[in-house]
Amino acid sequence: MADFLLLAKVLLYTAAVVGGVTVAVTVGLTVGNFQGGCILYTPIVENTAGSKYKWLLKFTTNSNCHFPLGIGIGSMLYGAIYGIYSAVTLFGRNRSGKDMVVVPSLLLNVTLAFLTLVAGCMVSVGYSTFCAQVTDKIYYGLEFGTCNYWQNSQGYKDSENDGMPFATYMTVAQIAVWSLFGVWVILTGLTGLRMRLNAQEGRPASMPRMPWKGKGKGNEELTSPVV
Repeated sequence: MADFLLLAKVLLYTAAVVGGVTVAVTVGLTVGNFQGGCILYTPIVENTAGSKYKWLLKFTTNSNCHFPLGIGIGSMLYGAIYGIYSAVTLFGRNRSGKDMVVVPSLLLNVTLAFLTLVAGCMVSVGYSTFCAQVTDKIYYGLEFGTCNYWQNSQGYKDSENDGMPFATYMTVAQIAVWSLFGVWVILTGLTGLRMRLNAQEGRPASMPRMPWKGKGKGNEELTSPVV
């Protein structure tokens, strides 16, 4: 059971690293594509200044994008550190899952699960809000006027952005952040199971017996041959 739990945790922490990198890269590229602006929750307003652009993106605070980006980076770093720790324990000859520090890991997994849930809601709801603006304003409510359609339009390519496929990036970001949330939930469950097994099994077998805990009487376990 210990080997299975450790192997599962190594794989899940690896998945957390991949998910964290994916979230950070896709959200970061989207921000860079719009010249440092965050499109999450961004309204689209009509340009009354009379320039060549009819519509303007009124960017919201960048913290809407920086938060999920930070969660991605944090997940990547923590997943890498604790994944290596779990792998070393798994392949160590004289070690087992019971040797691992469990409580800090449980607290961090719970915290990251909650923060990733918040980040997932921010990305999904924020992007959906922006795309609704694209449909309602740029395409006057026509159903075909999605973010994906706008991404491939000439109007998007002629506007002030780097021309990157932001809709593709944000779709991948949503898949990655919700997958990452699932990873932290499962890791929380496995860590809780490890705590329960530790409580049932007691002290790890690899830990030395204290000489005064033996079944013998007197000081027989305190003696050793002298050459």
